[in-house]
Amino acid sequence: MEGAASAHAGDVSAPGGWATSVAAVRSLAPLFEAQDERRRAEFAEQAAMLRALLCEVASSSMPPRPPPPPPAELAELLSLLALNCHTLCDDELQQIGIGLYPLAALANHDCDPSAAQTFGAGGALTFRALRDMGEGTEVTISYIELASSSAERRAALRASYLFTCHCLRCEGQSATARRALPESESAAREADIKARASALREGQAVELKRIEGGEWRDALAASVANCALAEGLYPPLSP
Repeated sequence: MEGAASAHAGDVSAPGGWATSVAAVRSLAPLFEAQDERRRAEFAEQAAMLRALLCEVASSSMPPRPPPPPPAELAELLSLLALNCHTLCDDELQQIGIGLYPLAALANHDCDPSAAQTFGAGGALTFRALRDMGEGTEVTISYIELASSSAERRAALRASYLFTCHCLRCEGQSATARRALPESESAAREADIKARASALREGQAVELKRIEGGEWRDALAASVANCALAEGLYPPLSP
């Protein structure tokens, strides 16, 4: 099976071949120039170090390998990876690495996603539906941690992915706050959401520890408490 898989890798004409081809990677947007000055400098520095390492490897190989791409091209590649990689998680949702899945990278973000990513053997990525979806429904995922306020989510998306989220959840929350709440009450609501989000993150950590320790009753109690906190963070969307 390994031989068959490797034979198709990069073969655009093979079934599913595009998703593992160099062409698929190059089709993704690096948006290097859209990065802020600090990020561009970081990518440039990393690219210089990476090229020095690749040059050393190439020169010591027998036969010698061709020189690596110039630093500017490597910097764009690093920007592409930062924008399009998926974080690999184990069964306990602990981060264990990153992976580039060109086809999956085309999925748009939504703060009320229709699917979630799961990883199987060998890092195989699967999108699993979070609700019933009819034919033609867009499959969306979340790029970030969702247990936070709309302002925090938008800030995180702008910083890491260079766009402002206008999903129904973000627009609904922010529009409702502007329309119905005085500024002081809106600030208090944002503070309450931040506190709930922080408590939920702590509660999730406690729940995992209880599960790892086989403390099932305590784990169930923590899960119930976390669900109650989550309900306050995920209000029903207006039709």
